Amino acid sequence: MLKQRTAFVVPDLAQWEVHAERGFLPDPDPLLELPPEYAAWERINRELPGLLAAGSGAMLRSVGRLPVLELAGLQTAPMHNRAMVLLSVLAHAFVWADPQQPRKQLPAAIALPLGTLAAQLGRPPICTHATTVLHNWRRLDPSGPIELGNVATLAGFFGGLDEAWFFLVTLAVEARGAPAVVYSLQLQAAVLALDVEAATEVLERMHATLLAMMEALRRMHERCAPFVFFNRLRPFLAGWKDEPLLPDGLIYEGMGVEPRQYFGASAAQSALFPLFDEVLGITHDPGHAGGYLGQMRSYMLGGHRRLLEYVAAGPSVRHWLQRLPEGGALRAAYNLCVAELGVLRTLHMRIAAEYIVAQARAGTEARGTGSTTVIPFLKSVRDETAASAAV
Repeated sequence: MLKQRTAFVVPDLAQWEVHAERGFLPDPDPLLELPPEYAAWERINRELPGLLAAGSGAMLRSVGRLPVLELAGLQTAPMHNRAMVLLSVLAHAFVWADPQQPRKQLPAAIALPLGTLAAQLGRPPICTHATTVLHNWRRLDPSGPIELGNVATLAGFFGGLDEAWFFLVTLAVEARGAPAVVYSLQLQAAVLALDVEAATEVLERMHATLLAMMEALRRMHERCAPFVFFNRLRPFLAGWKDEPLLPDGLIYEGMGVEPRQYFGASAAQSALFPLFDEVLGITHDPGHAGGYLGQMRSYMLGGHRRLLEYVAAGPSVRHWLQRLPEGGALRAAYNLCVAELGVLRTLHMRIAAEYIVAQARAGTEARGTGSTTVIPFLKSVRDETAASAAV
């Protein structure tokens, strides 16, 4: 008698702010403009390239004219996310307008609404992967796909092709990786049912998803030059934790007198790669890379963190394989996924070497946007991935 195939029952994804077709990207698309009472925020963000080109004094005067706006008019999740994008990008532009002499206090017109809204949403009041990538895009053809060639950014710093391309390639990786959310839940359902055939099939689909993500990431070089990224964009992505130029952190005016410390925007704040880690049973040493990766979870959307916790608590395909005497095609499919994830992380490391390490001045420590010593950190993550092949 043929074994009945596992009936995949995927839980309600809305509880985790994820979507079957979009993964960690929002549905509906990000809001293009806030209500009229927030026109001042919209206007200054449109003017950021000119203000930054004019110098830090122009930025100071322009922010000085901003009113302190209440949040009562922000009544929907898309409004909240749009406001977080505008305010966090404006905060970084203000602080890092002069990259060598960052400002140590964020004016109340930015700090109060940003800090209050972030606290309400359970998110840090700073640029994160969510604000620079997940909620920072629009489709040029609303009926077309979310892919390079049909997307543009909504906010930025100096602007220009290189800056936009950096964010959009990262967006494309998220879009290509979207099926992994459902596949992860389907894989765990197959493991729970001890359905080898179904688990093998899902792992093969996950491998195809990793290949698609790789294809998107390889396009970074097409329109984002390393020199431009390092000298024009990267300074604005820095935060105010473990940051030599802001060793004490940043004061949020009106939010207390003590400086606050937050890491800058980083791809480590994406839930996509940790999802692969959790479902494949890949662990990272908490004394090394794992410690930083753990801190980055507090920078994710709350629903994304909860999904990772749910998957981490679910049945483990790795543990199942370790108990199987052979495994055959299932073991091969698992090892293929682990190997491809390692290759993807190697590609990320090579891009970081070219875009950060090779651009840094001699004698200067090459640090990632999230304040890590970038190559040792990424190498540790890659090596721990490779070490997780099934035994």
